[in-house]
Amino acid sequence: MEPIRIRQVVGSTTLYLPELKPLIGRWVRITIEEEPVPAVRDEFWAEAARFPETEEELEAQKVLFRTWRSDPRFEPYWQVLDAFIETDLATVQKWDAIRAQLPVEDYDYDARRAQEECDMEDAQRRML
Repeated sequence: MEPIRIRQVVGSTTLYLPELKPLIGRWVRITIEEEPVPAVRDEFWAEAARFPETEEELEAQKVLFRTWRSDPRFEPYWQVLDAFIETDLATVQKWDAIRAQLPVEDYDYDARRAQEECDMEDAQRRML
């Protein structure tokens, strides 16, 4: 069975989750993870989207990433940070060359997220 992902702000210790109705009476595993704070998310992606042009700039960025790697606010990004810390300048330059070929300003970055949410809603309706 596909996992059910529910995103909501916790307002009390009692949650109303109608999405779980089909699972009543079954053994389930419930995991709750805190979503990244929007300010942290924005700070992370602003720096992650920057492509250093020199070894010195890359090393300075890696110092920042190592700091974030030990900061619990950035825990949702630790796996990505590990990959960034291991990246060399040649790889960064390849990514930058690919990015230069994309119509970044016309790309709807929220479209995939919106489609996934729509797919989850559709799957939940079919389960009821």
